[in-house]
Amino acid sequence: MTNLNQRLPLRAIYAGTFDPITQGHEELLRRAAGLYDEIIIAIADSKSKKPLFDLDERLAMTREALAAYPNVRVEVFRIHDGRVDVGEN
Repeated sequence: MTNLNQRLPLRAIYAGTFDPITQGHEELLRRAAGLYDEIIIAIADSKSKKPLFDLDERLAMTREALAAYPNVRVEVFRIHDGRVDVGEN
């Protein structure tokens, strides 16, 4: 039986190409970091959009920009046969 005083963690997923991450993205995440227990930044491995920066560069830039927020983690997402996979690069 679950203790009624316990709550489930609040999680959010923010998906996009982040090509590159902007001050607008950072501002939204700064605000959200105070509202959620965990935020997953899901960066699209989207070659079809012809990104300016490759996936590794976008991951590195985003992780560096958001390093001050311990409850934010940066992952990759890929779409395979209509299924979305989110996970480490």
